[in-house]
Amino acid sequence: MDKERDILPVNKLAMEDVATADLEGSADRLELEYDEGVLLNFLLQSYVVTNKGVFKESGKPASQIISALLIQYCLSNTASRPTGNFVSMSQLAGPGSGIGSYFNSEILTPMDKEFSKDIEKLKTRAFKLGAKKDDIELSGGVSFIFEPLKHVPVKLVFYPGDDEFSAGGSILLDASATDFVGFETLAFLVTILFRKLIEGNF
Repeated sequence: MDKERDILPVNKLAMEDVATADLEGSADRLELEYDEGVLLNFLLQSYVVTNKGVFKESGKPASQIISALLIQYCLSNTASRPTGNFVSMSQLAGPGSGIGSYFNSEILTPMDKEFSKDIEKLKTRAFKLGAKKDDIELSGGVSFIFEPLKHVPVKLVFYPGDDEFSAGGSILLDASATDFVGFETLAFLVTILFRKLIEGNF
């Protein structure tokens, strides 16, 4: 993906791109519906990506940062599909990114506080966000697969903490994820997905 286009929030270049884009072709490529724009669902909210911008189901414009993410996704021009091979954010980012430390402090530590003593709360919120229980059996832990955007699955593996040990876990993405959006955008997507899960504001 062109590095110049892998930025947030929406800028003039992104709006110029979407203004002339073949969005019907994008919908077909991503296996999404098209009705005067690409129809998609992102974190329980319906959006339409049009040549004039990104709009909520109500007709109001989406926020700039959500618009940037969804435009980049629709204009990815990829025919990729999930491989089933889940990898860490650090693997996607490459050596020296520090992304693992970021997610430990910003996501896994808050998850420990919110869910370690109430794993059923985690299960309830995960299912409300459309997650599916992973087929893998874990001793003492749980694993869910979210799909915040079609063909972009995100796996959460979580081991609750106790009085002696902090929680442990991993956030994993399909190896094809960066075919759909750039890494920086992907990191933002994962952050808002799990903040919503932790805060329960849905």
